Amino acid sequence: MLMMTLAVVVAGAQIRKSNEVIYRTPDGMLRLQVCSERTVRVTKSLTGEFVSDEQWMVVRYMFDPVDFQLEGNTLKTSGFSLELDSESWMIKVSTPSGRELCRETASLAGERPANECVLQPDEHFF
Repeated sequence: MLMMTLAVVVAGAQIRKSNEVIYRTPDGMLRLQVCSERTVRVTKSLTGEFVSDEQWMVVRYMFDPVDFQLEGNTLKTSGFSLELDSESWMIKVSTPSGRELCRETASLAGERPANECVLQPDEHFF
């Protein structure tokens, strides 16, 4: 099972640092943190800054290095493929065999980012 933590969306120039990939535009930022071969954390910010780490839901923020490939707007590990749409910056996550696990259908902005997703019966967000 793929586990994800989702927060917001925007994109642009990409910066790769260790297990993180950050996309920046004047409108905000999107951060992908590869936690393991089967886990990715997605965080979005409209302000250009990410909120500080908290210890209530996520208790571990430091992860061992993970082998992943980044080709354009697609991030791949041995356990999943994450595609970032170049216009809407919504994400789609699939297994290596192509079975869709999660797909955003809307990424809304206002005072706070919000997302609408299609989830498979055995997938969840927390």
